[in-house]
Amino acid sequence: MDLQLPPGLKSIVRDRYLAGIADAEAKYRFSSADEDSLSGALGNNLSMAQPLIFNDGMRRYEFQISYQKIRGRGRGAPEKSLGADGIFQIEVRDENGKWRKGLPFQSKKQWRSTDGKLLKQAQDMIETAGEGS
Repeated sequence: MDLQLPPGLKSIVRDRYLAGIADAEAKYRFSSADEDSLSGALGNNLSMAQPLIFNDGMRRYEFQISYQKIRGRGRGAPEKSLGADGIFQIEVRDENGKWRKGLPFQSKKQWRSTDGKLLKQAQDMIETAGEGS
């Protein structure tokens, strides 16, 4: 995706992420028992229920920030082959089309040492998503 967003829209997206992260950090104790709970809390803080409109005076943009948890438990769980616990995504539309950018992630909490599975998970995410498109 080679989308040049106007500075005002970039600021809105940045501020949404910063506010969502700050809120998730402030409420850490409510979800800290489980990595999946923490990821869900952060994802919910970042996600928008519906797209918003941004107009820079020259173009009109519709944008939405979302999060999708990838099932990691049970037989055939996609996380096992994808390596990711979930994906954060930004979608932008204008009169020229629609663009998406995704960031797959692997959750870790209070992690202080090595984990033999982590390298494989990171390699799987890169193989699946490339540069996170």
